[in-house]
Amino acid sequence: MGSINRVMILGVIGQQPELKTSRGGKPYVSLSLATHKRFKDADGNAKRDTQWHKVMIWGKNAELCSTYCEKGSPLYVEGHLATYVREENGRSQTQINIVADQIQFIPGSKMALSSERGEFESILSISSLAPLRSSDESALALN
Repeated sequence: MGSINRVMILGVIGQQPELKTSRGGKPYVSLSLATHKRFKDADGNAKRDTQWHKVMIWGKNAELCSTYCEKGSPLYVEGHLATYVREENGRSQTQINIVADQIQFIPGSKMALSSERGEFESILSISSLAPLRSSDESALALN
C-alpha cells in the first residue's frame, strides 16, 4: 500500500528569514510559521490557539524568501514532513519539520484573522496566485 506525506499550510512568518548555507553548500532558510485556530471554550468564551510550525526552505526559494519575506508576512507552503535527529549535550533530540516543495508569497497584503470563522483573510485570493516551484522562478511577480 502506498502512503502520502503532504502538507499545505498558510501562516504568518514569526521571525525575519535569514539565508544560511548548509555544510553541503546549499542555501536554506529555516523559519517558524504561525497558524491560528479560534474556538469557544466550555463557558462560551472566544479563545485563540496558536501553533508554531518549523519550515525548511531550500535553494532558489530560500534565496527569494530571504529577500522578499519578513516577519509578519503571510506565506503559503506546500511540502512534506521530515524528521531530523541530532545529538546535543549527549542527548538525542528529534524534530519534525515541514520541508517546502513550493511556496507562494502573498505580496502587499496584511494577514488578518476572521474572528467569526477563525480563518485567515487576505486582500488577495490564494487561488489567484501561481505557485513558486524550485524550477519556476518566473512565477514570482513583484509589484
